[in-house]
Amino acid sequence: SHVYTSPLKKAFLGGLAALFAVILMACPMEDTEPDQKTWTVSFNADGGTPAPEPQTIPDGGYATEPAAMAKTDLKFEGWYKDAAFTTKWDFAQDTVSSDLTLYARWVPFEADDQTWTVSFNADGGTPAPEPQTVIDGAKVAEPAAMTKANKGFEGWYKDAAFTAQWDFAQDTVSSDITLYARWIPMWTVSFNADGGTPAPVSQTVTDGGHATEPAAMAKEDRTFGGWYKDAAFTAQWDFAQDTVSSDLTLYARWVLFEAGRQISHTIQGVTVPFRFVPPGSFQYTATTTDVAAITQAYWLSETEVTQELYQAVLGYNPSALPDTPAAGETQAKRPAENMTWYDAVEFCNALSKASGREPVYTITGRNPAEGSITEATVSADFTKNGFRLPTEMEWLWAAMGADKTAQPNTTGYLKGYAGSAEAAGGQTNIGGYAWYTSNSGITIEGSEKKVTHEVGKKLPNELFLYDMTGNVDEWLWDWGASSVLPSGALTDYRGPEAGTTYKYKGRKGGRFNAGATYLTIKTRSFASNPGTPYNTNGIRLLYPSR
Repeated sequence: SHVYTSPLKKAFLGGLAALFAVILMACPMEDTEPDQKTWTVSFNADGGTPAPEPQTIPDGGYATEPAAMAKTDLKFEGWYKDAAFTTKWDFAQDTVSSDLTLYARWVPFEADDQTWTVSFNADGGTPAPEPQTVIDGAKVAEPAAMTKANKGFEGWYKDAAFTAQWDFAQDTVSSDITLYARWIPMWTVSFNADGGTPAPVSQTVTDGGHATEPAAMAKEDRTFGGWYKDAAFTAQWDFAQDTVSSDLTLYARWVLFEAGRQISHTIQGVTVPFRFVPPGSFQYTATTTDVAAITQAYWLSETEVTQELYQAVLGYNPSALPDTPAAGETQAKRPAENMTWYDAVEFCNALSKASGREPVYTITGRNPAEGSITEATVSADFTKNGFRLPTEMEWLWAAMGADKTAQPNTTGYLKGYAGSAEAAGGQTNIGGYAWYTSNSGITIEGSEKKVTHEVGKKLPNELFLYDMTGNVDEWLWDWGASSVLPSGALTDYRGPEAGTTYKYKGRKGGRFNAGATYLTIKTRSFASNPGTPYNTNGIRLLYPSR
């Protein structure tokens, strides 16, 4: 028969079914497979050795029969379910359905038991095992671990010549026997990390075994070059192939970072990239015997100190040039200028303190007490790790690209500008590398003004240092005079002492309003009064490699 259902009732029933489906989808279904239950089987050995460890067994699974045990003057009769030994456990049939303890039953030997004595020759190992009395056809209980000075235990053998090893899991006793402990030499492998951290601890390795390769180490300004068998680094150790046959020391080899490697420091919220400058030697005049040596690697800031960094560190911006940047440039990224030399070293100290480094400079007799310094006495401790001004020779070596293809470098000082690949003194492409009088001008209020430009806009030199030529002259540590430079070999030369003759501080690199002839690498400028601010002078930072 046909049952009539009104459209309204159909709609109601359809909506109810849809709602029920939504509820079912929203509610997670209960897992029909509960987590597998496991149980702990413990063993009461009642003085037998070696005592078995507890076992974790899945519900309904089988416990594993422990290895043979021994107990003085008693024989092992079996494992039982209860301490009264009423029901023996059958490892082949019984299953585990709860936590339980199995009890070892020991009984006296019987008169008709055929027994044998198993003795152990420990050969100096301790603790030496006691002899075991074993029923004919039974297995020997493996003795506890032993130790022996400078030796590693290799196993128990059936004969003193160590031709056949005893297998405690398979071999059975059918006569009185003696088992012999075999010891092999143990050697100490020490590691000379040469300042790398974390320094590896010594390892004890069995004769013919392999040392374990230590965890990775780090050392400032160095790349790890491997472990070597000798301090001269003539033969590298292969942890996968080389075996140990004597006490030995492995030596860590560290290689200086490659020239121009970059590292950045964020100081007072401003990120400052630095480039690595390796040690080296170079000719610094046309006289072939005038050779300078830089023995300590260092890091040099990729650019001149910017106005934003100076402001962040000292709280003010000394710059005096018009604050109108060239199109597409940012004022804060232009080089800071118009600071005295004393201001520059004070800035270096403040930067060192802000970054947790040791200040290099000691400043006394500061005049005035606040603001820009026009007079002071400054000394430097070059053993400190803080930021400082480069020396003339450090600046010169970095500007020429620290090229060590030949040592000493005899041509770098002749470059017409930093980064030049032209013949000695050539300046055809200087405009691509430097801001100077021919390209630094911008229009301000209807007339052209020569100004500084945002750092890093020109091409860098071989070390990826920008504006080493042009933009602003860079203050140096050295006192001196334009015409005075010692002759002969110089090692880590830092200029003469201050005095009547040497009353000016050096600067290098040339500037935005200078002609190209002033921008050569070898050009020297020592006419800057350290107490006078110049809007053509800026700062490039250096800190030593350790």
